[in-house]
Amino acid sequence: MQNQVYVPFEKSGEIIINVINGNVDVALLNFDEFESQYKAGQVEALAILAPDRSVNSPDIPTGHEVGLPINISVVRGIGVRKGTPEPVIEKLEAALIASMNSAGFLEYLAGSGQDATSIAGREEFGAEFNEMYEGYQSVAKDLMGG
Repeated sequence: MQNQVYVPFEKSGEIIINVINGNVDVALLNFDEFESQYKAGQVEALAILAPDRSVNSPDIPTGHEVGLPINISVVRGIGVRKGTPEPVIEKLEAALIASMNSAGFLEYLAGSGQDATSIAGREEFGAEFNEMYEGYQSVAKDLMGG
């Protein structure tokens, strides 16, 4: 692509308004941030940038399916201070994973098109984070022209 311009916005509402009004051609959003506009036919979803199709939008292909083999998902992680003793880390991790498997959190996940497969411990999360970082670097490199 030539003449690409990256336009930063502070909020997803600003992004979707600018897409609908034709001020920008394409945007990177979470599906739940533009779901109502998608269902109303105001915007088209090109791809979900995850390895698997979303349960909330199974008709939208993945980036892998359309030639964008990157994983750029919204993730939330919790960190601890460097030097935290391993037994403390293990106890915190176990408690957090247990709480994320609670009915309330699973309901929250379902509302955003996710399920319990998105819950991960630190090893899996670290690997996913590194993969996403590489994906962001790839996109940034393309936006900067090479």
